[in-house]
Amino acid sequence: MNCAHHIALAEHNEAFIDSYGDYEKDPTPFLDWIVIATHYAALHYVDAVLSLSGGKDPHSHEERRAAIRSDEKLAPVKNRYRFLEDKSKKARYLGWTFTPDEVKKLELQYLDPIREVAVKHCRGQ
Repeated sequence: MNCAHHIALAEHNEAFIDSYGDYEKDPTPFLDWIVIATHYAALHYVDAVLSLSGGKDPHSHEERRAAIRSDEKLAPVKNRYRFLEDKSKKARYLGWTFTPDEVKKLELQYLDPIREVAVKHCRGQ
């Protein structure tokens, strides 16, 4: 997949998140799914950048983590990505619950910078 396709998939995940509206004012019982979608949006933004580096297309989370570690373009956001991945795993496998404030923080402080890096590099391809 190329950069534009990964960006489109990330935006699709973000549209899912947006479909919940203002979950801070009108909380949903599905905040865990918003966390999971936030991680998968980040995953596609990361994969967009990786696709620019010789067409890297990780087939597992392990391969993706290794590729992120070796890609200088992703250095500013690698810890943010790892944090989102960890929260997503906890939501999926451990049944963690999240507050609306925690979920908003994941979007603003973690997903937004990853999106910015991806858009910057994909636009400049």
